[in-house]
Amino acid sequence: MKRRFGWVGGHRISSLLPWYRGKAGDAMETEAKALCDYITSEVLPTPFSLILDCHSGFGFRNQIWFPYAKSRIEPIKHLREVYYLRKLFMHTYPHQDYLFGPQSKHYLSHGDLWDYLYLESLVGNNIFLPLTLEMGSWRWIRKNPLQLRKLQGFYHPIKPHCLSRVLRGHLVLMEFLLHATLSYKNWLHKSHALEVEQQAMALWYHDSN
Repeated sequence: MKRRFGWVGGHRISSLLPWYRGKAGDAMETEAKALCDYITSEVLPTPFSLILDCHSGFGFRNQIWFPYAKSRIEPIKHLREVYYLRKLFMHTYPHQDYLFGPQSKHYLSHGDLWDYLYLESLVGNNIFLPLTLEMGSWRWIRKNPLQLRKLQGFYHPIKPHCLSRVLRGHLVLMEFLLHATLSYKNWLHKSHALEVEQQAMALWYHDSN
């Protein structure tokens, strides 16, 4: 199956255009290298770790993504663990409105850092689960259309009270993930049942071919 990464998946045309990947063979950007160095030295050696990368995105819905960004048909090794974590979250907070699934369901991307770091983590026996919180920025635009006059307004809430409300809105998710990480020994073994993997595949990869 040929991968169709699309424009937002990265290109090498020019740095003047968004989603520029850089020249082939160039060293990693300073910020990316600093992140990778920190995760490799401080996070990956631990037996269980969970990362939440927060940034704004398109759409009205808040979404939680996990790797891979590189493939729509290849699930990660720890698919059962991610699915069971989602199941716990949905059970604990049944009225939340997050969409939870692999990033590849939305678009494919070259050189995703969380793909890279997740693959690095597979060298050891630890479990590393990187998640991305993609916040629906259109909610903010709908409440304040005038913010589109500024480039920053496409992705960020401009008014201070909107920013405060956005930050408060994800505290429940962050607290849940914090407690799930601290108590991983209490639930992780439950994710190893065969039916958990079957349910995960049916939910996220049933239409892959």
